[in-house]
Formats: sequence, structure tokens, C-alpha cells
Amino acid sequence: MNEQRTYGVTRNLRSEIRLQGSVTLNDAAVYAIFTIVALLLGNLFPDTQANSKMVFYGVMAAFALWLTIKPPSNPLKRNYQIMFFMLRKTQTQFFSLDYYRFENIRKPKTRRRN
Repeated sequence: MNEQRTYGVTRNLRSEIRLQGSVTLNDAAVYAIFTIVALLLGNLFPDTQANSKMVFYGVMAAFALWLTIKPPSNPLKRNYQIMFFMLRKTQTQFFSLDYYRFENIRKPKTRRRN
């Protein structure tokens, strides 16, 4: 009668939904969108350019993979998120200063008057 049930609770409510391994639901959506776009644009190639069509599919697959990678400079965002933020028009833009660049600059010493 005293059965305790354990429920899996996520640590973070905004955590990404993992499908398998390191592939998330957002990654799968980006892959699906690029697959559809590649297939639609691949129909523009004539049948005589089958080699060019295969190269195009390879480039689109590589670009889709690159968009879903988290860069070392900003490991919390994926490349497609970074590109979206950069292309979006905003009224105010904030640029972070490199804190360590100014570490060597010190305030001038002031002389005390006796």
C-alpha cells in the first residue's frame, strides 16, 4: 500500500528535448527544413547535371550540420540562433567589452597632500 512513485523531473524547465544522443528536437526541425528546401531546389537541376545535384545536396547537408553546431565562442547558442540574432533589426544593440583587455590599465595614483 505504501508504494512510492518516482517521477522524472527535469532540472531546467527550458532544457532542450533530446531525441537520440545529442540530437535535439530543434536540430531535427532544422534538418527537416533543409531537406525539404534541398529537395525543392534540387528539382531546378536538369537530369544531365546529376553530379552537380549530388554536390548541391552535400553542401546543403553540410550547411544544415554547421547551423546546428554550438560554436566555442558562444557555447550556449547554436549557429542558426546566432545568425537570427545578428540579422534581426533591433533599436539598441549592446556590444560586450572584453574585460581582460582592460585588466592592465590601472587608475593613476593620486598624491596625498599633507
